[in-house]
Amino acid sequence: MGPIYCDTYRDASGADVENVPSICDRLRDVMPQIGEPRGDAAIVFQHAMDRTVELVAAGVAERMFLDGEPVPSVSDVEQWVAYALLVASSPDAADRFIATCESMDAIFCVQTQTFSLRWQPY
Repeated sequence: MGPIYCDTYRDASGADVENVPSICDRLRDVMPQIGEPRGDAAIVFQHAMDRTVELVAAGVAERMFLDGEPVPSVSDVEQWVAYALLVASSPDAADRFIATCESMDAIFCVQTQTFSLRWQPY
């Protein structure tokens, strides 16, 4: 069973696991501020950016390729917002980052679909 909306849940092994928004809230307090060196936190920034793109891409693909309106995934939205807020300098910057991800992902999905329609196996 997956996480239920709370700060922690138990995974399959029975261990307590924090949810992504709660982890990002804690990380935000120790992340470098604007103007400070980010080298030591680069892997955290990269992971947060990658996960934002992946989660937004899943939502874009569902809207593009499924018939009808997809069932909203509240946890995915919570996660991509938490990750975006972790790497952005303000909520407005996070919104713009998410919008950019949606645009990039939509273009990629269209290109992939076009390629898939043209490609024919031997």
